[in-house]
Amino acid sequence: MEGRHAAAAAVNVRVDGATAEATLGDGELRWRRAAGAERALSLEEEVLGVEARGKEVVVRAFLASGAAKARSCVGVAGAGGTGTRRRRKDFVFEMADGEGPAAAAWAGELRARLDSFGRPKRLFVFVNPFGGKKCGTKIYETEIRPLFEAANVSITMQETQYQGHAREVASSLDLAEYDGIVCVSGDGVLVEVVNGILQRSDWEEAIKMPIGVVPAEVISLLS
Repeated sequence: MEGRHAAAAAVNVRVDGATAEATLGDGELRWRRAAGAERALSLEEEVLGVEARGKEVVVRAFLASGAAKARSCVGVAGAGGTGTRRRRKDFVFEMADGEGPAAAAWAGELRARLDSFGRPKRLFVFVNPFGGKKCGTKIYETEIRPLFEAANVSITMQETQYQGHAREVASSLDLAEYDGIVCVSGDGVLVEVVNGILQRSDWEEAIKMPIGVVPAEVISLLS
């Protein structure tokens, strides 16, 4: 858990041209501007990834309604089954001292806290381009892949070409290379993947592989 990390010392930054003080602690990234307004992001629930870019630190977030205090909400419809809508947003923090090493160090601290959540780093993604409304590939390219890339997740994508294709791939896939499998499809591809895993000689271990599903008829994850 991120709670094992001690609160980090405050750093002086500029956000949207305004001076602010940023802190890490209690699972959140907080920053307070000189005018007194404070904003916060939950590291586990809202921050996808972080990147040091020269003297700047870019925090890639996926915001729900009410995120970062006065946050607007558009995006995922029905995420988590709650009807919550989400949108992608980048927050750019410029180190007040203007030094690249300071940005790299702070980004490293942020990244260490994100890594402590045990998020997957390598995913194998099945995409069914034929099922339902035939929008699986579009959903993957425009909405799913950008989220994984923002979270620094390595992706191997396989479009299914025929019935039983996912079963064949899953039956021989080197699962040691991945932290999980994602199906951008309907139930059919998921069933094929599970059946393929159950056909393996190492199925008792292979069946422990986390498998997720992105329904291929759900669109507008981002806006």
